Amino acid sequence: GDLKYAPKALERRATVRRHLLQDDLALADMRLYREKYPQGEETASVSRYLQFAAMNGQPAPVLDAEAWVQGGPHSIEKLRGRVVGVYFFATWCEPCREELPALNRLVARSDPRQLRVVTISVAEVDVRVRNFAEKLPVNFPILLDRDRSVAKAWKVSALPTSFILDRDLKPRLFVERDYDWDRVDVPQLLKSIGE
Repeated sequence: GDLKYAPKALERRATVRRHLLQDDLALADMRLYREKYPQGEETASVSRYLQFAAMNGQPAPVLDAEAWVQGGPHSIEKLRGRVVGVYFFATWCEPCREELPALNRLVARSDPRQLRVVTISVAEVDVRVRNFAEKLPVNFPILLDRDRSVAKAWKVSALPTSFILDRDLKPRLFVERDYDWDRVDVPQLLKSIGE
């Protein structure tokens, strides 16, 4: 009876720990899950988390590109010294369309010297993204990742996917699904990630 629920319970415990920023405990649970339940129904998501966790604290992949909508840093290096949210989306992605206004509000209630958001439109036609940005005004730059090269460098395979980079531009948090950005306590985020 209870044994059939053990894999799910272990994965859920790891998820809770991950959201509480108890990374070492979450990683231990994820590795244990992968070892004990290699054919478990959550193996793919556990493997994705471990892949992203390996990026934690490493230099972020490059975001240099010339194709920006609404300006842009043209190089992520220009944002060094700030906490940076990097958000991968597509205009056809319903959760993305719902999440972008919340990112707008996050930026609006943040000091731009402390927190910036950069978004990446993945594998879309320029005119579609430009029209989308006109209809849903955003207060952050959008990088046009026409050929998915940026998404591949960041190991993004699902949309939406978000990263939070520290002031040294190293990934510290990631979310591979939609997230309620209105719930983010900006001072607490800056304290936990940026210092």
